[in-house]
Amino acid sequence: MNQSKIILLIGKALAISFVCALFLEVFFFNYRYFESKSYKSIDGYDVSIGPGLTDNGDGSYVVTDSQNAWVELSNIDGHISNIYLDVFDPDMPSWDNSVIELEIFGTDDGNSEYFKLPETEIVHGIDSSLYKRLYLIGNSNKLKVRFTNWQDRSLWLNRIGLNVKRKFELSTVREIFCGLFIFFLILFRPRSFIYDIPLEFKGSKNSVQRLFIISIIATYVGIIIIGSRKFDSKDWMNDPWKAHLQYNYLAESLLEGHTWLNIEPPKALLDMDNPYDIVARDQALSESGEEYVVDFAWYNGKYYCYFGVVPVLLFFIPYLILTGEQLYRGALLSAACIVFGIVAFWFVYTVAKKYYDKVSLGLYLLVVAVLLMSSQMLYGFHHRGIYSVPIILCMVFNLFGLTCWLNASKNEKLNKVYLLLGAISIALTIGTRPAHAAVVLLAFPIFWKEIKEKKFFSKKGFMNTLAVMGPFFVVGFGIMYYNFIRFGNVFDFGDEYMLNSYDMTHRGFILQRWWLGFFEYFFQPLNIIPKFPYISAFVVWADMPTDYLGQIINEPFLGGYFALNSIGIFLIALVTHKKIMKEKRVWGIAVGAALIGILIVALGIQRVGFTLRYMSDFSLYISIALVFCLFAVLEKRMENSSDRIIWYTFVALAVVCVLVNSWALFADGRFNNLRESAPGVFYAVKYMSFPR
Repeated sequence: MNQSKIILLIGKALAISFVCALFLEVFFFNYRYFESKSYKSIDGYDVSIGPGLTDNGDGSYVVTDSQNAWVELSNIDGHISNIYLDVFDPDMPSWDNSVIELEIFGTDDGNSEYFKLPETEIVHGIDSSLYKRLYLIGNSNKLKVRFTNWQDRSLWLNRIGLNVKRKFELSTVREIFCGLFIFFLILFRPRSFIYDIPLEFKGSKNSVQRLFIISIIATYVGIIIIGSRKFDSKDWMNDPWKAHLQYNYLAESLLEGHTWLNIEPPKALLDMDNPYDIVARDQALSESGEEYVVDFAWYNGKYYCYFGVVPVLLFFIPYLILTGEQLYRGALLSAACIVFGIVAFWFVYTVAKKYYDKVSLGLYLLVVAVLLMSSQMLYGFHHRGIYSVPIILCMVFNLFGLTCWLNASKNEKLNKVYLLLGAISIALTIGTRPAHAAVVLLAFPIFWKEIKEKKFFSKKGFMNTLAVMGPFFVVGFGIMYYNFIRFGNVFDFGDEYMLNSYDMTHRGFILQRWWLGFFEYFFQPLNIIPKFPYISAFVVWADMPTDYLGQIINEPFLGGYFALNSIGIFLIALVTHKKIMKEKRVWGIAVGAALIGILIVALGIQRVGFTLRYMSDFSLYISIALVFCLFAVLEKRMENSSDRIIWYTFVALAVVCVLVNSWALFADGRFNNLRESAPGVFYAVKYMSFPR
C-alpha cells in the first residue's frame, strides 16, 4: 500500500470521526438540554434555611452544624424534574474544584413524608454538576437539600430553582476526545486497512509509518506530562507520610558517610524487646508521649531505608549534588513512565521483526497498547508514592535490558555493546527490587542457540560471557557489601525490619496463603457498582468473606490480572501453539517470563500480602509472555471464518484491555483515588461522559 493511499485513508477516518463526534456533542451530550425544554416551570414555593446555617449578613451562610445545614423548598405542588443549586462563593477562583456533597430528600405521590435519594454532589467550576435530574413520581410538595461536608465554610444561595432549563453546552475537550476515540475505533476495527500495512520503519517508502508511530509516542508522552501535573503534590517535602521521603533521607545520609537515616529515634522504641510488635509498640509510644515514623526499617536503634539503594545512587544523590535540592519522586516516576513507554514500542518492534515474518502495523500497535496497559505501568504513573519508584524503575530496567539482549543476537555475531547494556540494566534491579533480578534467567532461552554454538561459556565466547555476567557480579557484590555494613548479613536487604502494621520478623510461611493470594492476584473479579465510576476497590477482610483464619496483610484491591486483562486468555497459546512457538525459538522465553511473574507473586504473598501495587511487580512478565503468544496466534491476517472469530476476539479484547485499565484509574476506594487526589479531573470526566 503506497504512502499517498495511507494518508488518504487516515484523513478519511479522521473526517468521519470528528463528524460523528460533533453529532454526539450536539444531540447526545446535550440530551438534557432538549429534555429540559419540556419542563413546566415551578415558582412561588417557600424557601427555609436549616438551623445549621448561620446568616453572615452579606448574603452568605456559614455551616455551623452539618447535620442541620439544609435548605427546604415547600408548598411546591408540582412535578419536579430537576433542581438547580448554585451556592458557591462568586469570588472563588475558577481553578478551585471544591466539592459540596449533598443529601436530597423528597416527597411525591407515593411518599407524603421525606424519603432520601442517593447521595450526590455539586462541583465548583463544572456547571453541569449544578443541575440534578430527579425521578420523582407525580407531584411533590416539598424538597430538602442537606450540605454534608461544608462544616465551618460559607454558602451563597445565589440561585436555587426547580425545573430549570439546561444550557446548551459545546465542549471542545469532549469533542476532541470523542473524535480521537472514534478515530482509533475505526482505525483498529477488525477489517481496517491498517492490518494490510506490513510493519517496517526503515526506508523512504515507510516515512508515513514512522511519522505515525512518532505521533503516537508523542501523544503518549504528552498524556504522561499533563497527567503528572494533575497527580503531583505541590508540597511534597512536607508530606505527613514521611516514608515517601526515604530516598531523600538516604541521599543525605550517604553523602554524610553513613547508611542510617538522620531521624531521631524515640526512647520508648529503643527500650522495647520487640519493636516490631505493633500493639506493644503503639502502647509504649502512647505511654511515653513519643512518636515514631511509620514504614521505615528499624535496626539496632537506628532508622534505615529498606528500599533498594540504586535509585538513590543513580538519581537522588546526583540531583542533590548538582542542584543543592532534593529530587521529587514524582518527577522521576514521570520520566520512568515515559522511558518505559518508548522502550515498550522498541521491545515489541524487536520481537516482531526478529521472530515473525508477517506482522502488520495494526497488530504491532495493538500489541504495544496491550503491553503498556496490562503491565500495570499506569499504577505507578497515578500513585506518586515512594512505593511506585522501585517497581516502575525495575520495569524499565528489565524491559530495556531484555530488548538489548534480543537485539544482541539478531546477527550471527553477537553485539557486545547490547550484551553489556542489557546486563547492566537488568543487574541494577538487584539494588532496586531484588526479586526482579530473576529476569536474568531469561538469558538462557534468549541465547540458547548461541550457547549451543559455544558463543558463551567457552574460550572463544569468554568476552560474551563476561559482558553478560560481569555486571551482575559487580552490582551484586556492591549490594552485598551495602547489606553487610547495615545489618551484618550480605543477604539481608532490611525489608523484614519495617515498622508497619505487622511484624515481618515473624511473618512465617503458610501454604494456605498461596491459594487465596493466587486467586486474588490472577482471578478476583472486578467489583462493579451501578454508580460512577462503576468500579470500586475492595479490602479482603472488609468486603470479601474468606475461609483463611489468619492474618491477611492487604490494601485496597481492584481485581486479578485476568479480570483487568481478559485478553490474557491468549496465553493458552503456550499450549495450543507450542510447536509454532518452539519453531520460532520463543516458547522458552515466553514460558520463562510467565514463570518469573508467578515466582514474584509467590514470594510477595508469603513476604507481604495482597496489595494493588504488587500487580505491577509481576504483570509485566506475564504480559511479555502474552506478547509472544499474540504474535504466534495472529501473525498472519485471519482469512477463514474460524480464524476470523479469533481475530475479532483479539481486537475486541485489546480494546477492552485498554479501556478497563485506563478506567480503573477512576476506581473508588483505591489509594490516591482521583476523587480525592484530583477531583477536578474526576468530576470533569463524570459530568462530561454522560448527560446527567
